[in-house]
Amino acid sequence: MNVRAPCYVVASGSAECARCGRWTHVVAVALPCDHEVAGDDSDESGDGARTVHWQAAAIGALLFYIRDLPESVQRRIAALTSSFRLAVSAQTGDAYWMNHCEQCGAAVEDHDLHCEPGGAFMPMSAHAAAAIRLLQIFEPFQAAAGGYAFDGEFL
Repeated sequence: MNVRAPCYVVASGSAECARCGRWTHVVAVALPCDHEVAGDDSDESGDGARTVHWQAAAIGALLFYIRDLPESVQRRIAALTSSFRLAVSAQTGDAYWMNHCEQCGAAVEDHDLHCEPGGAFMPMSAHAAAAIRLLQIFEPFQAAAGGYAFDGEFL
């Protein structure tokens, strides 16, 4: 696990499916400004045990390419949508928790949602950001995430 927080946010938006062209509901996980990130200075001791040094973050962040989620978080998100599940990415070849089109079942890749200007979780205006709904979950959170972006200008 490389991120943790006392609570988390499920962000909900919509995106156009690359396969069928229809709009689908998508979700993302965001962390508040009091979350922690495993530091680059983590090390292994002489006995092979790994010591992790946690660093506090001053601002919130969106997570993507999430490889591992605790079962409690999986259940919470599953109660909100059945379209966010662990799958192998056709683009990266890696397994991560990703959205799927509600109509055709195609994977909606995190790159398109988080890294492309105008993507569901990379809004380019305050108006676009206002369409993202946020649900704060007051439960401890931890995950292994390959992608991490500080709250953008409009979030």
